[in-house]
Amino acid sequence: MVFRASRKEIGKGSMMAVLIAVLSLLVTVVSAGLNEDLIRAVASGDLPGVKLLLAAGAEVNVKSTDGFTALSTATAEDHQEIRELLLTAGAK
Repeated sequence: MVFRASRKEIGKGSMMAVLIAVLSLLVTVVSAGLNEDLIRAVASGDLPGVKLLLAAGAEVNVKSTDGFTALSTATAEDHQEIRELLLTAGAK
């Protein structure tokens, strides 16, 4: 009953806007976690993990809190297969 009362008060358009805002926030939170995990996987040389995270939607050009990209981290750590994977995925 509470939902129906709120829906009447707020209106269908406003409820949709709230729903979109909440979903957008959720996507942002999930993406941030994927991006942090990608940097960690690259740094540790976890090729299967990097593949999985990229497939799940991690941003290939993400930067660590220190300002390093996944590509620069793979290069610095001499993870050549990961470096090639990131380049193929569009890393710059």
